[in-house]
Amino acid sequence: MTVGKSDTKKITLRNHSLVQANFNIEKMNDDGKDQSFSLSETTGVISSGSSATIWVTYAPTMPGTFSCTQY
Repeated sequence: MTVGKSDTKKITLRNHSLVQANFNIEKMNDDGKDQSFSLSETTGVISSGSSATIWVTYAPTMPGTFSCTQY
C-alpha cells in the first residue's frame, strides 16, 4: 500500500463468559516513529454473551516495508 492510501479491517471481540469482560489494547512502544495503525477503540467493556467491534485502519506514513508481530 502506498503513502496517502488507507485500508480498514474489522476485528470482533466476543465474550462467551457469564460475566462482563474489560479490554484494553496498548500499542507497543516504538518511540512514536510510526503512526501507521489506528484503532477505533482501545478500551471498553463487553457484556456477558456480547461482542464488540473494533476497526483497525492502516494508513502508511512512510515508504518502505513494515512488519508488525505485536501491536
